[in-house]
Amino acid sequence: FETVELERNIKPDLVETLMKSLEKKQKELEIKNRELLEKNKLLEEAQKKLESQYRERISSEKLSTLSELASSIAHEINNPLAYVMSNMMRINDYFVRAQQLITILIGQDRLTPQVSEAMRRTDWNLIQKDFPEIVKEVHEGLQKVRGIVKDLSFITGKSSDEEKSSVDLNQV
Repeated sequence: FETVELERNIKPDLVETLMKSLEKKQKELEIKNRELLEKNKLLEEAQKKLESQYRERISSEKLSTLSELASSIAHEINNPLAYVMSNMMRINDYFVRAQQLITILIGQDRLTPQVSEAMRRTDWNLIQKDFPEIVKEVHEGLQKVRGIVKDLSFITGKSSDEEKSSVDLNQV
């Protein structure tokens, strides 16, 4: 009974005003909802962009670290390599000199029985034949190592050629 009486007491203007107000609020909510959806979309795009930049940065830092490591390895290999290559040249030179000395001794008939015996015990003929080939193979191996070091230096962007620069002494 009270509900019917309450409905009679509500004025139609009030109902219409309430309806318009509700419709207006509903439209405002729809607009706000679209705005929020658009902002959410922009935030998702920004998040994807940040994630991509983060991955690129991590990749860049990994490459930088790898480059530093390669540079250090190249440097650590290059120093002893230079010593070994220099010493191999000296060893080869010493062998050539010893070979020349023995050839001179043989040519002058100064080959004593002791020298002949020493040459036999050391298998001089085999040494004379094998030594140049061994030196050549060692040199080739060292050249390969040098190539690897150059490749490492190229990868890192540092090379011994770049570190050297020409200087005009007249201008100094």
